[in-house]
Amino acid sequence: MLAIQAEQLSPFDAHLLRTICQVQRDLQRPAPSKLLAEQLGISGRTMRYYLRKLENKGLLRRPRGTRSGYQASRPQIMPIIRQHETMWQAA
Repeated sequence: MLAIQAEQLSPFDAHLLRTICQVQRDLQRPAPSKLLAEQLGISGRTMRYYLRKLENKGLLRRPRGTRSGYQASRPQIMPIIRQHETMWQAA
């Protein structure tokens, strides 16, 4: 079980995690930060800030070192994202 709950994620964090999971699935490898920044329309520097934040929370990891891209750290991440989306839609 992840130590973080859906209530602890900002809407952008949840959106970023969903995007990372989709890119990772499409590429069949960890998601590169440059591609994520391009898809979300933000600068590379801003993207790295958010990626480090999620990595520090234990939600992301870089499986092959600092140049390998990012992937969700655990398979249980999607239920947390879905719970977050449901929570924000109900508000």
